[in-house]
Order: sequence, then C-alpha cells, then structure tokens
Amino acid sequence: MAGRAERLANSGDYEYITLQRSWRIATGRVGSSGRIPDVIGVRRNGVVDAREVQSDSDTFDALMERLEEGRNSLPVNRQGKIDVIALKCRSVYASYIF
Repeated sequence: MAGRAERLANSGDYEYITLQRSWRIATGRVGSSGRIPDVIGVRRNGVVDAREVQSDSDTFDALMERLEEGRNSLPVNRQGKIDVIALKCRSVYASYIF
C-alpha cells in the first residue's frame, strides 16, 4: 500500500495522498462517506481517485461496491478513478509489486 501511495505522489498528478482516511476527511468534508479506502489521491484539479488493496478476506465485488459508495458521496465533477489491487504475493515485498 505504501509503495502505491509513493508512486502516486511521485507522479506529480496529485495535490496530496492519504492512507487509511475516510472520504470525508480526505476531501476536507466534500465527501460524506465514512468508508475508509486504503489510498485516496486528490488530483491538482480536485478530482478524487481511490484504491483498495484486496486481502484474503475481501472479495473484489465487495471492495468495488465500497469504493463506488464512497465516490458517489462526492460531487460528480470530483469523482475520479477507483480500483481494487489484488496482490499476487503475500510477502514483505508485496508493496513493490503494485
């Protein structure tokens, strides 16, 4: 997760990146959802992207549903990309993979 956030931050496309923060907090209370995705990135134009890292106990569909719920709490012009990242390897090097 930290590796993904670092790559997003280094892209230069984002004003800021948050880890484990609710949509409401990460967007300065623009979003109303209390859901907490793994990574939220707020682009320089105010559009908000979010990602979840799938764990063994999660399903892709459940994570996408939670991401969609959070994104839908934002004004349409602030709704960005959402994505679920499935880890291919469960190890200390997992953050390097994504």
